[in-house]
Amino acid sequence: MRHGWSIRVALGLAAALASFLCAAEGYSTYRTTSGCEISDAFSATSMSWLPSDWERTKTWSGACVGGKAEGWGLYVTTARFGGADKFVLTVRGFAHDSKLVGYARVIATSVPANASSSSWLYAADGQTVGGTGRLGLSITDLAMDAPGVALPVSMAWRGPAVAPETASLLAKFWTTSRSISLFAMSCGVHADRFPDCKPGSPQANAWVFFIQDQRLEQRPGVADPSKKLTFCPNPRSLSGCEATVEQVVAPYRQEVLDFIQRTKPAVEALLAASRATLAAMPQASTLNEAPAR
Repeated sequence: MRHGWSIRVALGLAAALASFLCAAEGYSTYRTTSGCEISDAFSATSMSWLPSDWERTKTWSGACVGGKAEGWGLYVTTARFGGADKFVLTVRGFAHDSKLVGYARVIATSVPANASSSSWLYAADGQTVGGTGRLGLSITDLAMDAPGVALPVSMAWRGPAVAPETASLLAKFWTTSRSISLFAMSCGVHADRFPDCKPGSPQANAWVFFIQDQRLEQRPGVADPSKKLTFCPNPRSLSGCEATVEQVVAPYRQEVLDFIQRTKPAVEALLAASRATLAAMPQASTLNEAPAR
């Protein structure tokens, strides 16, 4: 039972992070339990990948000005079933006129198993870029909280010393149009590439490691002709795979940096406008559920 649950948790967390990459351009608008309007440009907060009979609630810990989220806060979506919390998605970020803009830290948590996964993202013009698992770019919480927009730091991925216990999404990185994912998966899933991994063979459950490069918006059941899998030099080990990962990631890393640099003036103007809005409002009229910090 524990093993089966751990697999479902791993797949659930992977689905939550992957769903960030399925959002079309533009914003989706929601109302929190207090009635505050909030909009985001990524689809994970809808939790549409969870069963339809699960209850979903949303809260915003920051200010609410004119019925709309404003300034820094925690935007939390909680999925409940049978009267108990099952899954929590926490977005720690900045809103102006209800829209989440600039940087945000996102933590997806499976409550019963106390398992979590974290990513960072940057939202501008109804689009997002970002990553998880320290792949390609990294940014600290201190830089994310700064009044201006800092650029992420370029970094080369370094693989874990120990293979994961279950099939997993080890790291993900995305631009406004492509997603790049590093996977550990059962060799049997790719038996067409590895004949010794056919179902029932001793090698069928061995790990293989590969990078998947595909379109950002991928509809279920619709083939992506541009999808490409690049296996590590030794497909059964992450050792020595750094250069292969870097070759795939490098051009997309620059694309993300260019997007942030290009949208930086507009986002910084929105951050400044929000600070001015909050400064002009009486403190008591802006509070929502609770202060962010």
